[in-house]
Amino acid sequence: HITMKDITEFPNLIIINSFGRGGSIFFQSLFDGHPNITTLPSFGSIYSDISEEIIAEQNIFNKEVEKFISKNQNIFDTSRGFLGKGKGYTSGLFGQNANEHIVTDINIFKKKINELKTRYFNDKKSISRKFFFILVHLSFYEIYFGKCNNIKYLLYHPHNFFELRYLIKDFPDLYFIGMSRNPL
Repeated sequence: HITMKDITEFPNLIIINSFGRGGSIFFQSLFDGHPNITTLPSFGSIYSDISEEIIAEQNIFNKEVEKFISKNQNIFDTSRGFLGKGKGYTSGLFGQNANEHIVTDINIFKKKINELKTRYFNDKKSISRKFFFILVHLSFYEIYFGKCNNIKYLLYHPHNFFELRYLIKDFPDLYFIGMSRNPL
């Protein structure tokens, strides 16, 4: 089992979570273009659906990747989730003219996550949920922007409180941004 002390090059976590309709999706979009931060084109809980420990053997790892893809279709095609509702929502579409969906080729994602697994965990027998989660984020980043050498933070927007106990345990030095709308 690998820990953060073993690998210091992995990014830390920033969590955005709203208390009611606090503008957290808009706030996530502000971080999205930062050169040291990577985030997924979605929000909602994904962390707790990842197995706590994943055997690094290729077939088992690939099954976890398949499970992740099937449970998170909206990450690979934004038209399938809240962000795909478009008109009338704070951030429905992407691109310069706010008229595009982000569609990520699943086969390219599978190839990239396996490349990163080999790069960082080639000699490990298992990979924790935390590091699988990091691999997912870095894979997306590398698909769209190239090498992830400058990434210092993952931005995650679970949009619920259930996952916080797992995240705090696995990322003890995380940063938490809680947002609330002024009730007045």
